[in-house]
Amino acid sequence: MNNLLFIHNKPKVFNIGDYLCTPIHYFDFGLRIHNNKIFLKENDYNCIVGGGAYKEHASNAIKDVKAGGIVTWAIGSSENSKITSPNLEKFHRFSTRDIKVANDFGVEFLPCVSVLSDLVDVPVGDKVGVFLNHDTDITESSDIETIKSYCESNDIVFGTNSLSPNAFKKVFSGTNRIITNSYHVIYWSLLSGRSIKILGYSSKFYSLLDMFELNEEAITRYEPRKGQLKTKVYELLKTDNYFCIENNEELKGDFRRMNINFANSLVESGFVPKAELNKKGHITSSFRYAKYRLYMSLKMLKNKNGF
Repeated sequence: MNNLLFIHNKPKVFNIGDYLCTPIHYFDFGLRIHNNKIFLKENDYNCIVGGGAYKEHASNAIKDVKAGGIVTWAIGSSENSKITSPNLEKFHRFSTRDIKVANDFGVEFLPCVSVLSDLVDVPVGDKVGVFLNHDTDITESSDIETIKSYCESNDIVFGTNSLSPNAFKKVFSGTNRIITNSYHVIYWSLLSGRSIKILGYSSKFYSLLDMFELNEEAITRYEPRKGQLKTKVYELLKTDNYFCIENNEELKGDFRRMNINFANSLVESGFVPKAELNKKGHITSSFRYAKYRLYMSLKMLKNKNGF
């Protein structure tokens, strides 16, 4: 088995969280890496799914995968209804970033691997920041432009999760308090010592509260595409009750060790021949990012032209 297929979310609009939540950035597994199964023969490869959020525990993502073994790496749920039990028979290993799912169904809890990114080591700045999810199913385009203009007029840092890793890092470095509707911006903010207010719309935000042992008061609930977001942002900017964790350095170390131990356990089980940590860190590799954007551009062109 010389091939390893990685499956993770690749939305049409670049999402830095989806991009950085795959272990492909952080480990050398000693295998040929693939992002598409098109040239792979049946059972001639193993597959790692995740991280990121998937409906029904990634069952749709793997339905056509004919791998020798499949591992989920810290996948999550983003539901507005009851979460069902995963079908563990499909997987060599199943891990989830959702503590409640892990506890309810007896599966392995594993925090998002993007804790190995250098974004969680960015020193805290001194400004308030607003970071929005650029997915138009979550944040309407008109809201992005209006809120961006308001922030620029009021000395408030503004960004979205569609920024490149290096651009995001630059904007993120100016902040110490953040309002956001992005799972990963919350995750990185808390682990780097920042304070947050959460604009939440699904189960994944309550999963974050469980992981960091935060009160539900940290979440302001809204319904996407109902004209609520802009008003909620303005209301949150007027108050000072941000939420933080006191033990961010301890948790960051624990979460990193958990991911490294998980990688090593895949070596012990024979799933991969090695799992050497990338000492350069993510981590914000311009070359890897450029390759990814080229791949997505070609994919969109293919879909547009039907070939």
